[in-house]
Amino acid sequence: MTTLSDTYTFRPMTLEDGQAVVDLINADSMFFDQHPETNLESCLADWQAPVFDMKNCTLLAVDRDQNIVGYAELWDINQPYVKKYGWGVVHPGHAGRGIGTAFLSWIETSARARIHLCPDGTRVALQEGIHESRKPGLKLLEDNGFSLLRRYYTMMIKMKEPPAAPVIPDGITIRPIREDEETAFFRVIYDSFHDHWGFVEQPFDQYVEHQKYIVSHLQGYDFSLWYGAFEGNKLIGACLGLKSVDEFPNTAWIEKLGTLREARGKGVGLALLLTCFGEVYRRGIGNVGLGVDASSLTGATRLYEKAGMHVLRNIYLYDKELRPGKDLAVQTVD
Repeated sequence: MTTLSDTYTFRPMTLEDGQAVVDLINADSMFFDQHPETNLESCLADWQAPVFDMKNCTLLAVDRDQNIVGYAELWDINQPYVKKYGWGVVHPGHAGRGIGTAFLSWIETSARARIHLCPDGTRVALQEGIHESRKPGLKLLEDNGFSLLRRYYTMMIKMKEPPAAPVIPDGITIRPIREDEETAFFRVIYDSFHDHWGFVEQPFDQYVEHQKYIVSHLQGYDFSLWYGAFEGNKLIGACLGLKSVDEFPNTAWIEKLGTLREARGKGVGLALLLTCFGEVYRRGIGNVGLGVDASSLTGATRLYEKAGMHVLRNIYLYDKELRPGKDLAVQTVD
């Protein structure tokens, strides 16, 4: 009887495997969603991040002809390390042969081996996000003890005509941020995300260093699409836009949008959003997309609908508890 080990070998990824892994990811995306998902430049930004351990946190499945037919990764880079994220993909031509199950076992084993990094007495969880179109993957997670935890939307606006002009609240100024305001910009985003479900506090210096690295290495990086809302000299809102996104053509992306708690309910978030919409439209970009918690504690989904965005697809977040304890993740807004 042929076994998995007779057909496939498993090993960590190296950068030399990069294009083959990108081709694999896009083969999966073409099969399920009819369009490619990513490119080598964007993936290298993740794999070469200083905080990512490629040797210990990636795994490839290779067939007898030395073709890469599966890829899995574990992300466990944020202190206090209580939320660990796994992800994997199998070539459609090799689905149903046990590779996905082997990946899931490796991800969980690797995550459990890192529990010692977490503070004593805290809940530790392994989470995986998956598109609604991946029905076999949904079943695999559920069959292996994962529970559906949250639903997220990809939302988009398709602008055939200029978007509505922003209504700037009295006493507020919206403008592109300067380079010397970059850290303050990320401070607003970090502080505003304290009211997002699932947020786990981490050292701010670590957060801002990683965010600066990631956004500056993304294909759509454009500092001129970073907008701040100011009340006097105080930065109270931030919108980080990208001029393009790998997955969707002619589409800009709102990577981050946040307002401080005391500034909410005044129209600041909507004004920031519409300001970015107007700028990308002037540049000839017809669509703007973003990702959002479907049950956002701050009402973000309603804000985006008000701006004319619609739900394009669902992404499900699954969770498996690795150790019970005190949950450090935000569950409600005080």
